[in-house]
Amino acid sequence: MRTTFFHAATLLVAGFVAATTGTVLAQAPAAPAKTEEKAPAKTLTVGDQAPTLDIEHYLKGEPLKGFEAGKVTVVEFWATWCGPCKQSMPHISELQERYKDYGVRVVSISDEKLEKVKPFVESPEWSQKMRYTVATDPDRSVYAAYMTAAGQSGIPTAFVVGKKGTIEWIGHPMELDTVLDEVVHDKWDAAKAKSKFESARALETEMRKASAKLREAQVAGKWDEVITILDGLLEKSPGNEMILLQKMQICLTNADRPKDGYAIARTLMGTYEKNAMGLNQLAWTIVDPRLPIKDRDVKLATEIAEKANKVAGGKDGAILDTLARCYFTAGDKAKAIETQKKAVELAPEGMKEELQEALKEYEAAK
Repeated sequence: MRTTFFHAATLLVAGFVAATTGTVLAQAPAAPAKTEEKAPAKTLTVGDQAPTLDIEHYLKGEPLKGFEAGKVTVVEFWATWCGPCKQSMPHISELQERYKDYGVRVVSISDEKLEKVKPFVESPEWSQKMRYTVATDPDRSVYAAYMTAAGQSGIPTAFVVGKKGTIEWIGHPMELDTVLDEVVHDKWDAAKAKSKFESARALETEMRKASAKLREAQVAGKWDEVITILDGLLEKSPGNEMILLQKMQICLTNADRPKDGYAIARTLMGTYEKNAMGLNQLAWTIVDPRLPIKDRDVKLATEIAEKANKVAGGKDGAILDTLARCYFTAGDKAKAIETQKKAVELAPEGMKEELQEALKEYEAAK
């Protein structure tokens, strides 16, 4: 899998690692600043009443008049320029279809102008991928009420509005599966979700404070100091998966501390026991050819990728792509080609071309 996402509280560290290791992170940048954005009346967190959706233009689906009691609404923010948003669209469509009979409705909102969004949404490719309500709100009033108020700056970001009209969860739409399942079946622990969200927001504040020191240490090539700073963040957020992943990348690349890096990899492997995409991201980090890793533990990466593939039931093209890269890096070109062909077959249209390029690479090497 050639891309991954990092969300709100990890953006600063993720961006730092991108600059220092050369890896490409798929988290989209914040929407362009606009001088007339309205300030939110108050902050927004899990447990608060969801703000009214004062949307200017609906492009697909019926306008949402309000949050109905007993119904669940996913309010998602996206943009036509946002790569990770586009990658999330087929998955969001699947969730809309899966939970439609439970009264779930997805409303996806861009803050771009109508003439920019309308042709995108009406194009054959994206019309088919966006099988849910789509809108645009150029005055950014809804963005201010949700994103700015909640302290969110990266897209895509989703807000789950529960059956009583309150915010149940805030996060990346690719993480919605378990959330929606528990919310619709009245098994969701909103208090726990609030604690987790607010801890993440507090961690983001700490990361902003640490970002300058991280940059200074990076410019000076003081990689042990970089790791010390990351360890300080981990003290404030023990077991934080994204920070651990960043530390692992630094240990495997610039810091040249493979023993420490792979110890973290094994820890995360246990953490992601049943999380196919988490395992996939971990395996890809180890075999990503763009990362300057001197000592690649391809055996470990393969073990992790095979586990991810098993959890996914062998039906995820991105995971099979990672597994194929593991086989290729290990020297098993025939198995890499066989696996990559399956990856191309199962990949969504937006990913096929990139995966086909990898297949050509493997076939040429053979």
